[in-house]
Amino acid sequence: MLRKICIFFLIFLPFLSACDLKDNVSEPTLSFVKIYDNNDFSKAFTPLDIKQTADSGFVILGRTPSDKSSFYSVYLMKVARDGAFQWEHTSDIYVNPISDLLVDGNDFVFFATNRTTLTANLLRAEQTPGTVFEVPTTVRIQDDEVEYKYPLAAGAITGGYLLQTLDENFSTTRLFKLSANGSANWSTGFDIFESLEEKTINHLTRRGQIFPFFVGETGNSGYFFNGFNNFTLSMTFVDANGKQTAELKGEEYQSGVSNALAIAGGKMAMARYKGDGENVLLPQATVNPAQDGTAQKLVGNDLPELNKFARIIIKKATIAGKNVVLYGTDTKNGQMVIFAYDEATGNLLGSRYIGSNNTFQMGGFTLTQDEGMAISGAIFVAGRFSRICLFKLTKSDLEKLVGI
Repeated sequence: MLRKICIFFLIFLPFLSACDLKDNVSEPTLSFVKIYDNNDFSKAFTPLDIKQTADSGFVILGRTPSDKSSFYSVYLMKVARDGAFQWEHTSDIYVNPISDLLVDGNDFVFFATNRTTLTANLLRAEQTPGTVFEVPTTVRIQDDEVEYKYPLAAGAITGGYLLQTLDENFSTTRLFKLSANGSANWSTGFDIFESLEEKTINHLTRRGQIFPFFVGETGNSGYFFNGFNNFTLSMTFVDANGKQTAELKGEEYQSGVSNALAIAGGKMAMARYKGDGENVLLPQATVNPAQDGTAQKLVGNDLPELNKFARIIIKKATIAGKNVVLYGTDTKNGQMVIFAYDEATGNLLGSRYIGSNNTFQMGGFTLTQDEGMAISGAIFVAGRFSRICLFKLTKSDLEKLVGI
């Protein structure tokens, strides 16, 4: 449950260095590749999102194993416009980031867990190093004397945020609609009808099955979340007041939807996974938010090249005047990949594979001020040590991606 908004003035810690994978003959801010090494081989760093900053640099949100908890500490890194390392911050208090970096003025906010109380916190990542302090909010943390802990997913919606948590008994999912300052407009509980303590803890500590929890809005004053509901992992739709309108069921907890995004024409760009972990992309799915269904019946493009149970990122973008849907994920042969689909037709426009000679996993991607793209990922150095890498693509690269 959300108790406070915490503001990060991040402290410079000069432990990382950046090295080029290749010599760049062009202006480095147009195209470059960086790996951010760390001489502590006991550490691992996994990027989750990236955003460009006002000074044309980049902030990367990630996680790293905690010395004080079984959970993963929040990790932030800032680099310059050419990818040069500037500072990093590892939190001793906050763990398990559950949202992307969300734009808030000139800063970014994101949701994570207080490792002591196990409740959700909205954190502000300011772009200038400094100190950390906390600001209380008015969000209720109890309902009928039951405390809601274990935040699982959060995201931005029009005018605020959605937050998905579990109760302390691991038997009820609760969805919160929050205002921009973190106060709760409403919350709704969804009975799981069984306790999922073991599954939840294994997910949060990354020692077992990882579930694709997410939240979003339909574009028609409704919302959705992917989480535990009624004995299954389901994509559940709710109306503007949080009342359930439909449920897109998975196959118990073995298969279901892995991500979804509302697009033009009342359709959705989606991805789902089968019981064996193989992935299906649906760049233009028709889903009725007022009618129950099953994820297995959604017909799309089977992609056996992708990692089983892959984390799949879906974003809308305008590239070279085209409205497109971008899918970012990783493959069984150790590459990251971006697929571009026409938003209006669902047709594949192009793909771009990133990384070679080592194993890479997708972290996040963002369009840049020079009409290119920055892609953060994890690279496994010597096959073992997870480090953050950054690929900068040019405007020309993106034009080729969408078929120009």
